[in-house]
Amino acid sequence: MTITMKKLTTLASAAALLLLSTACPKPQVVDPDEKMPVAVRPVARKDTPQSRFDEGVKAMEARDWATARVKFEQALEMADNLTTARYNLAYCLQHLGELDPAAELYEAVLAQDPGHLEAAMNLAKIRRDQVRFAEGIEILEKLRKDNPYEGRILNDLAVLYRLDKKYKKAEKTLRTLLSRDADNADAHKNLALVHYDQGAYRLAEFMMGTAKRRNEKDPGIYNNLGMIAMKRGDMRAAFGNFQKAVELDPGFAPGHLNLGAYALSYRDYKAASESFAKAVNLDAASWEAHFYYAQALEGAQDFDGAAREYAAVQKIRPNFPPAAFGLCKSLQNTKPVEAEAQCKRFMGMEGAKPEQVENAKSRIESIQMMREIKANEAAAPEPTPEPEATPEVAPEGEPAPEGEAAPEGEPAADPEVAPEGSEGEGEPAPAPEDASAASPEAEVSAKESANG
Repeated sequence: MTITMKKLTTLASAAALLLLSTACPKPQVVDPDEKMPVAVRPVARKDTPQSRFDEGVKAMEARDWATARVKFEQALEMADNLTTARYNLAYCLQHLGELDPAAELYEAVLAQDPGHLEAAMNLAKIRRDQVRFAEGIEILEKLRKDNPYEGRILNDLAVLYRLDKKYKKAEKTLRTLLSRDADNADAHKNLALVHYDQGAYRLAEFMMGTAKRRNEKDPGIYNNLGMIAMKRGDMRAAFGNFQKAVELDPGFAPGHLNLGAYALSYRDYKAASESFAKAVNLDAASWEAHFYYAQALEGAQDFDGAAREYAAVQKIRPNFPPAAFGLCKSLQNTKPVEAEAQCKRFMGMEGAKPEQVENAKSRIESIQMMREIKANEAAAPEPTPEPEATPEVAPEGEPAPEGEAAPEGEPAADPEVAPEGSEGEGEPAPAPEDASAASPEAEVSAKESANG
């Protein structure tokens, strides 16, 4: 059969159309904390949905989430039906800490593709980060029905059961997994945390050792051993384990978070701030990282920075009383109107501590008093200046009137100076409220390293 030039041109055009109409393949991504999306990238022309998609994938590989976000948004503007671009956009937003829009996109992906396992698992992780454990559990329990022995699902489900204090369910789920996969290091690690949460530290340490024998390079194991050491009062061992975790993986956010909590417990605000800044940069979705970073900045008298981080906590956990109280304090001098609103909001929150409620009331009264003083000063007429009086001159040989001049040859008395290290009038500036709550002994100060 003779192929003419005209037929050859027609075939080439058809091939090009086929290439452009090919759907984007799904990236092989499960856990935004562990793996990067991978996509097969066909050759594409410039300024097409596929070219924008490819640029987004390239940015993701460089962990440039902001640029990747823009590229996937552009791809979706050109072609709204690209499921993979929508999934990857959600993935970027999750890394950027924008959890609500990320969740909406994952839900849209699942509406297009109900069997999209990665989207469902990442949505469950978002609910975990938002402390909406019941919703995350519901998602994973549905997945488990179709995938009863999938290790990733069982591990993540056990983590949510544990965080929701359903310890028996968590242990049963993990033992089901270990009965089929005895060498699953994540399952051993998560089982150790179940016992840790219930105060069985020796048993937790033993089981963490079992996990370590199966994966000596897992930074999460050393991080958890550090937490256990803290509970036993061995601070040197705790610090060493946290350091080992970040040495194994400098991008391991919980290790930096715990190094920050360690420094904060000693009121070393500079070192704590540096560690928390790393944790926030690595895991913008961690409300704990933002919260303790705010505490360290508050201790360092950086109230603007503290307010920024408390606001970040509220984006992730809108109804978290300590974040509202933190904004009530840190905004008082610079943005009193916002501070008053946060104080009032805090006072109406469930779980607000009574002594902090009283503190918030005092701050509101102070803000209102300052507002009245400024209003009165603005309304008062300017005083009429009095004519200058001619100074009296004492007769020659007589002393100057008392209080008008110091005797010749004697220095005037210095103004009263507060003792060194004090704040002058009033009490010395206190450490940030609940600084001790950010110590490693606190419930959430030491970030555990569960699977995912």
